[in-house]
Amino acid sequence: MVKGFNLGFLSMGFSMTLMLFAAPAGSTSAVDLNRVTVEQLAAFDGIGPVYAERIVTHRETHGGFASVSDLGAVWGISKKAIARLQYLVSVDP
Repeated sequence: MVKGFNLGFLSMGFSMTLMLFAAPAGSTSAVDLNRVTVEQLAAFDGIGPVYAERIVTHRETHGGFASVSDLGAVWGISKKAIARLQYLVSVDP
């Protein structure tokens, strides 16, 4: 489930939704993209099982991630999503 806040600007004729990603309950540090499981990724708000499966499949097919920004090569992962995830995931050396 994605947590969001609707910031309405009715006088300006538009509204904006701020999407937030939250780490799974009990998580205290970023998870390593090259070791995380589908189930662990799917627990992040806003990722879900489809994107989690795409991330892990891409990792297995292409030999892992060198950086968090490499998530951009995964189909459907936007630059905005990467920016939100950069504090929740890492790539350990």
